[in-house]
Amino acid sequence: MTHPQIIQVPGVGAEVAQGLAPLIQVLQNRQELAQRQAEAKQRADQAQKDMIANMFAIGLRTPGFESSDEAKTMEQQLGIPGLGQAIAQARNQSQREAMARVDAYVESLPDNPRLRAGIRASMAGAAVGATAEIQNATFKAFAPDLPLDELERARLAEMRANTRRIEAELARIPKEPTQADQQHAYKILGFPADQYVEGLDYVGILQDQLKKKDDDPRRIILNTAIQVMAQDRDLLGNPRKTPTQALAIASEWYRNIYPESSLPAGLTGQAEAELSATREALRTAQGIVSGGMKATLPDSTGTLHVKKYKDWAAVRADLRAAIKQGYPQLDDGTINTILDATQRQVSP
Repeated sequence: MTHPQIIQVPGVGAEVAQGLAPLIQVLQNRQELAQRQAEAKQRADQAQKDMIANMFAIGLRTPGFESSDEAKTMEQQLGIPGLGQAIAQARNQSQREAMARVDAYVESLPDNPRLRAGIRASMAGAAVGATAEIQNATFKAFAPDLPLDELERARLAEMRANTRRIEAELARIPKEPTQADQQHAYKILGFPADQYVEGLDYVGILQDQLKKKDDDPRRIILNTAIQVMAQDRDLLGNPRKTPTQALAIASEWYRNIYPESSLPAGLTGQAEAELSATREALRTAQGIVSGGMKATLPDSTGTLHVKKYKDWAAVRADLRAAIKQGYPQLDDGTINTILDATQRQVSP
């Protein structure tokens, strides 16, 4: 309890000022009581919101709940009107399967009601085509005290949990993916719907993500930038994008998936080295393939010789040696990513 302050009033004796102390104490007690009542109300409001969020999230399991009056009322109480209707508009078989997978995944999470409710609602929205912005906003509406990193971990873990299913879908895609196949891969990746670029191999990007199993957003984005660099080439087969451009494109795709703090802070020395090495590997490999699997190379004395390659493995070995010499800071895993991307795009 706060001790009363002695008011010093000019021209008034200490006895009179001391006499005001009980009144001051009453006022201070009232102020403290009001503050405690406000805090208690805030806690009660949050508890009620948590309860509503959980009821709504559980209700999403039942087809038809989304369009009910109860769901609409809950949406208004939670401040996210329209979420249920968006789900109701897309209740086909594949989306029911997706919802079932979401439920199964959420049940495996720690027993934190807000975390479970936020991830279930957000990922349910994703299953019916909600944009990354809506997914993030939905998560924060259900779990305002939790960082978006929790949702990003859940997205990545759910995709990994469904790797077999995704790989089975990819296995059905022909060797030359159609435009519909590329759009499907783009959707699985979760990139913004309005930033799809025709001509890029999103199937390859998805396959690379599943194979690498990276958890670091910066590493994932950089691997994607390498894919962009490898795929977007001119009529002569040379990459059109600079390292800065490739990284900017990849970062923009992931901007609504990962928190801003997880995105690469511009073209760092490591990123520039990786993308520059990719660019040089592509140019060299394209020259070898265009020359009939031959290349004119200098020996240790500087004399030029024509070298003929019997297969792509021999080309890859020379590219690896050149990258190691020119970019000693790159590890074997990164070099393999670069060589995989180069081989996918250039090998005959």
